[in-house]
Amino acid sequence: MNRKLTFALAMLLLANTVAGCGTTPAVGDQTDAPNSETTPIETGIPGPDIAAIDGGGRDFTFIGRLADGSDFCFPNHEILAEEQTGDTMNDAVYKRNLFIEEKYNINIVALEEARFDVRTKARNAIKAGDNTYDVIMANTELAFSMQLEGAFYNVDEIPQVDISKPWWQGRVLFWVKVMYGIYQIREMVSDFGIIPPPKYDEKQESYASYVHTGHSSSIGVPVTNDDLALTGAILEDMAYQSYVNVRPAFYDITLKG
Repeated sequence: MNRKLTFALAMLLLANTVAGCGTTPAVGDQTDAPNSETTPIETGIPGPDIAAIDGGGRDFTFIGRLADGSDFCFPNHEILAEEQTGDTMNDAVYKRNLFIEEKYNINIVALEEARFDVRTKARNAIKAGDNTYDVIMANTELAFSMQLEGAFYNVDEIPQVDISKPWWQGRVLFWVKVMYGIYQIREMVSDFGIIPPPKYDEKQESYASYVHTGHSSSIGVPVTNDDLALTGAILEDMAYQSYVNVRPAFYDITLKG
């Protein structure tokens, strides 16, 4: 697999955005989670057949950019929703995270840093062999430079992750506030819509939009991750739950009303 393709595949993961902590079991040593009877969210879409893995109650840590709209990033919270607020998107993310935390006996932690500080702190941790960060969510251009340095695992090395599944189609899966300003126009009385760039010609089968390398985050699993089995299971399950719950909350409810 060439280097560019390796990077492209690695970016599909929030490996992003993954490292074990302390006494995390090695790959293959996991046992069933204590809360193995967690009730799955009913979706009607067949999900990944992933058995619960016991994370031992540890923190599972994502590091990403500030979610306050500063420093070249839109105001969005890609991972964390601290409580239910009645907001459709926020509550969909909250329920997804609660399901993941209960199934895998973990505590999802989302750290926010300025854009370049994400790369700096992740680099320093990796060079020191520190597995504090399980998933690194730098913006795409900075994540690319880290991948060229060998900072992330190849997606092929991460068990459970199956990029042939529809929840890995390159959609934005983890955002709470996907589009800048969308929550500032709730009271607007005029109709509004979102349209893609026009097709090049009639031969183009579908519409396409580019991903901004500065504003978009990528997922990378750092090579300091010593628990790939747990990491892969969480990322695959999280992507599926986002696909069937968070994504519809945005497209079908927030946008279409």
